[in-house]
Amino acid sequence: YKTLNGLANGLATEIITAGVIGKNIALLLEHGQSAITGMLGVLKSGNSYVPLDNTYPIERLQYMMEDADCQTLIVSGQMRALAQQLAAVRESLTIIDITDDIKVRSENVGLEIDPERQAYILYTSGSTGQAKGVMQSHRNVLHFTKTYTNNLHISEQDRLSLLPTYSFDASVMDIYGALLNGATLYP
Repeated sequence: YKTLNGLANGLATEIITAGVIGKNIALLLEHGQSAITGMLGVLKSGNSYVPLDNTYPIERLQYMMEDADCQTLIVSGQMRALAQQLAAVRESLTIIDITDDIKVRSENVGLEIDPERQAYILYTSGSTGQAKGVMQSHRNVLHFTKTYTNNLHISEQDRLSLLPTYSFDASVMDIYGALLNGATLYP
């Protein structure tokens, strides 16, 4: 948890230093620690995240970024090539690579986040036509996580698996259910 917090603080600091405040930031990250670091870093910086699944066609990823007006893209590792493809068609896209650009910082950013502030946008499957972005506030995430925690009695003794991709709504409860209760999360 200390290392994860330090990485998230480092990313948040990088985002704030870049002057990105109150925006939607796209995440194109591998399933695992980098995705969790990205999510937490964006939230700590006062922004909201839009997770992108690298298995989607590039046209869908472009649509999601345009629809959410993402001017910043957080990437890591093997996602760099796909990020460059997205940058080629999206003018003035800022790319932050958490593999190379982020330093661990022990001090928290310390921003006060309004509970009604948007935390993330997840896109629907688009089975009825065009995919739609569904926004969730910090308050909603905490409410759903509290309900999930209370129903399953999650504690720091528990180990939760993270099977769905972070761009799928089912992942939200496992991610925050584990992290907000001190449990272990296994991607």
